[in-house]
Amino acid sequence: SILIHPKGVMAYFTYRVTNAVMEGNNSKLRAITKRSYEFKTLRYLR
Repeated sequence: SILIHPKGVMAYFTYRVTNAVMEGNNSKLRAITKRSYEFKTLRYLR
C-alpha cells in the first residue's frame, strides 16, 4: 500500500525499477518447498 511503503513507491518513480523479478523467484521457491513435502524419504529425490 502507498501509505505503508511510501519510500518504495517513490523509489519506483525515481528509478523505474520494481521487485517483480524477486517476487516471482520467491513464488517459485515457495511452490518448490510446498511440493517437497510430498516426498516421504530422500530415496524418492534421486
